Amino acid sequence: MPIKGKPIQNNREKTNNDSSNNLVSNKTETYFNKVWERIQRGKVEESIPMGFDRLTQHVGLFKETFYLLGGLSGTGKSSLLSDAFILNPYDWYIKNKGNTIASIKIFFFSMERPIEYTLAKWISRRIFLDTGKIISVNKILGRVESKYKITTSEEEIILKYEDYMDNMFEDKIIEIISGPQNPMGIKKVIDNYAYSHGKKVRVDEYNYRYIPDNPNEVVLIIYDHIGKLRGERRGVKDNMGKKSYQNFFTQKQIIDLASSDAMKFRDFYGYSPVMVAQFNRSMSNPIRIKTGDLKPLPDDFADSSTPFHDCDVAMGLFDPLRYKAAFPTERDGLGINLNKVIDERGAKKYKSLHVLKNTYGSDGLNLGLGFQPIVGLFKELPRYNEITDEVYDKLLNDSYFLNI
Repeated sequence: MPIKGKPIQNNREKTNNDSSNNLVSNKTETYFNKVWERIQRGKVEESIPMGFDRLTQHVGLFKETFYLLGGLSGTGKSSLLSDAFILNPYDWYIKNKGNTIASIKIFFFSMERPIEYTLAKWISRRIFLDTGKIISVNKILGRVESKYKITTSEEEIILKYEDYMDNMFEDKIIEIISGPQNPMGIKKVIDNYAYSHGKKVRVDEYNYRYIPDNPNEVVLIIYDHIGKLRGERRGVKDNMGKKSYQNFFTQKQIIDLASSDAMKFRDFYGYSPVMVAQFNRSMSNPIRIKTGDLKPLPDDFADSSTPFHDCDVAMGLFDPLRYKAAFPTERDGLGINLNKVIDERGAKKYKSLHVLKNTYGSDGLNLGLGFQPIVGLFKELPRYNEITDEVYDKLLNDSYFLNI
């Protein structure tokens, strides 16, 4: 039943003589109806789990959501990205696709690592989860001394994952676009997908809307990472519709342009961009170290603040062990005992994750994450007052990641 309300801008009744294509009547396209439509969609819409229970409760993977993940170099951003936004969602979907209306499509613009490195890491991770055996990425790629080269038995294990990887790409659930990109290159890929999987219809003489073929599909557009984007020259229209060409060559200009595109993907198509960004070096400021105030802050995002302001969810990944000397009690801000999360080889098994912005929920969420650095795997830790010596022991011997 149509709901009455003020029409959006100059909506007018559609008649048989109306030359406008797909013009929507003001009886159905009102400001209130936009909210009502969203309410009805929300009743059946499902979030896609990220593989982290507490994080999913507050954040989750939804349509029309712009995510930003930041961290210093070497903190494990790409591993967390793979876990939370690619592999855990993919594995969940494959397991549940017969029992859920949700579906997922992932565009992974991998601008930092060669594709074979990324795939080798994903195989290493899957082998560990299935068998508990660690075959490192470096070993898979032959980047080790001769005496540590891959064995025949290890090759046989890897071959068992051929179908897992082929199915991932044959189904076209995940598409990896590797190598340097500029914002326009990404925009063309996403626009092409949108208009081959949906249509643009006119609402009135001023406005259009996008209708996807599958309203339950969550489309993730992953930028790893935005500091690697290249510059471009693009045509831009002014308020009078006059087109001119502008150069976008500085790092800030490039990132701001990409963020503007990402907002269009979110607001018009209903897609969900995921940007990975580098932190600047302000954490190393002696004043911050002296006060122990080392949790990520909005100002820590490097090159441009625009993605932080444009996004819906911003998260910062932090390595407290890098600044262990700044914590006089040997416990970080989450109460984790930093002496108990380094194994006998010096491997650091802990990071912390901080939700800095959450438009649709509460921010300020801080999570301790167990980290297996060789295979690049994260798992949520209990709250500090629930963590026991047994948990620390399992973290160090890797059984914590395997639910043993």
